[in-house]
Amino acid sequence: MTHPSTRILVLGGGIAGLLFTLRLAGKVARESVQITLVDETDTFTVRPRLHEFATNQRVFRRSLPQILRKTQVQFLQGRVTSLDSSQHRVTIQDQQQQHELAYDYLVYALGSMTDRQSVPGVAQYAYSLSA
Repeated sequence: MTHPSTRILVLGGGIAGLLFTLRLAGKVARESVQITLVDETDTFTVRPRLHEFATNQRVFRRSLPQILRKTQVQFLQGRVTSLDSSQHRVTIQDQQQQHELAYDYLVYALGSMTDRQSVPGVAQYAYSLSA
């Protein structure tokens, strides 16, 4: 079995990580690269439109494996627990075990989190929407 010449690891299946992955997969030959997308959930949600949920509108959600089914992209559901950039390795924890993934190129698209502590009153009185 031959190994792909280039391993590309994409961390984060949100809008940035998913669009990058899909566009890259459409431009490269199957034999030349191995693309792996890692996300903590197996569902893609358009987060900038979550406010529509508050007005009883349907939120766009799709299965990541379903979105990627016609590509050569490997999907791994799990949480990133460590990153060693000098060794080009990332450790992922899924529901059963840890996986150590080696990469040649890393795309870090894990998104952001709401800081509810820096502004007084936010933790007690504000609501946030999350997928």
